[in-house]
Amino acid sequence: MEAFGKVAAKLFPTCCREGCVPPCEIAQCCKGTGHATCALCGETETCEKIATLVKKKPELRTDLREITKAELKTWAEAKLNAAKAARKQALVAAVEKAVD
Repeated sequence: MEAFGKVAAKLFPTCCREGCVPPCEIAQCCKGTGHATCALCGETETCEKIATLVKKKPELRTDLREITKAELKTWAEAKLNAAKAARKQALVAAVEKAVD
């Protein structure tokens, strides 16, 4: 399994970065438990460590729930596909605007 920092940075690029200063409590916790993500812990609903992040990014709680229900790889593939579709749609819109 990949190290938490590498996985988190890929899955949550806007709030997780490898090498946070000071070291991220969440990353330290995951490293200590051997989990690649908090979703694998089972205590995400009550975890005080992620509460601050959830206040800033409420969608994080939904993401963690989805990862818990699905397999991490399945969830990540779905997120990637959605991001690709959104980028494609934005590109098409930009081209259409430029052509008009």
